[in-house]
Amino acid sequence: MNKNKLILFMILMNVALMSGCQALYTAQQMPVTENWGRSFEAAQYVQRVHPDAGQNTQAVTSMEGRACQAVMESYYEQIQRERPETPICNIVLGKIESVHCAGDN
Repeated sequence: MNKNKLILFMILMNVALMSGCQALYTAQQMPVTENWGRSFEAAQYVQRVHPDAGQNTQAVTSMEGRACQAVMESYYEQIQRERPETPICNIVLGKIESVHCAGDN
């Protein structure tokens, strides 16, 4: 008899706990649904320095010509520098004909 009472008590407690937790929020009032996507929108907004920058179609005149020329020249020099050759190895799987690495003589 005590075992049946214990099982009945456990079932009633589970029902009471489930119905109590369900009453906290309805599907329309969940905090997640109310604020869905707000953090993404806020992150996008704070990353914009000047949100109306696309509206201004005038040429940029705030940088001196000599400074621009120096920046452009250093940029082109960096591009045209000779870069070290990275070794490339060709290995044929299945049957090994040869293993050749670029840079090996």
